[in-house]
Amino acid sequence: MSAGDLQVSEEESQSGWHYELGNEVFEAYLKKLDSSKPSPELAITLNNLGIIGLFRKDFVAANRYLSEAATVWRAIHGILESNRIRQGNMLRTLSNLAIAQEKVGNKEGARATLTEALTMARTQFGDSDPVTAGICQVGAGILSRIGSKHEAKELKRMAQRIRQQQPSAFGAGAVVNITELSALR
Repeated sequence: MSAGDLQVSEEESQSGWHYELGNEVFEAYLKKLDSSKPSPELAITLNNLGIIGLFRKDFVAANRYLSEAATVWRAIHGILESNRIRQGNMLRTLSNLAIAQEKVGNKEGARATLTEALTMARTQFGDSDPVTAGICQVGAGILSRIGSKHEAKELKRMAQRIRQQQPSAFGAGAVVNITELSALR
C-alpha cells in the first residue's frame, strides 16, 4: 500500500500534524521542568501529553503521562484545596487517566481512579456542580464499557439530575451562618 492509497482527509492530516507539533512542544517544555519538584506546571504539561496520547490512540503513552500527572497533582494537594481551577485540572487529569486505564485494559485501575475523581468532585465541588456532573458522565461511559452497566446507569442519572438542578448559592464546603440567612428574608 502506498501513501496515495490512503484515504485521509485534509482535516485528519492537519490534526495529526498538530498533535505531533503539540507533542514536540510539550516534550521540550517537560525537559525544562524539574520533575523532582511537583508543580502545577509539571502536572499540566504531563496532562497535555497524556491527552495527545489519547487523541493519537497511543493509550500506553497516555496512561503513563496521565499517571505521572495524577501523582504530581496528589503531591501538591495542599495547593489544590484553595484553588478551584487547579482542582478542576486535577479532576480532568483523573478522568482522562481513567479513560486511558480502561483503554489499556486496566479495569480495576480505571474504577479506582474514577472513584477518586468522583469523591473529590463531590467533596470539593458538591453534588449540584456541573464539574461533578461531567465526572459522572465520563464515569458512566467508562463503567458501561468495562461491564458495570447498572453503576453506569446510576452515574448517568446522577449527571442528568445535577444538570437539571438550579446551582447552589453556596459552594461545596461553604460554611453558612443560618442566623444571617434569616435576616435576608
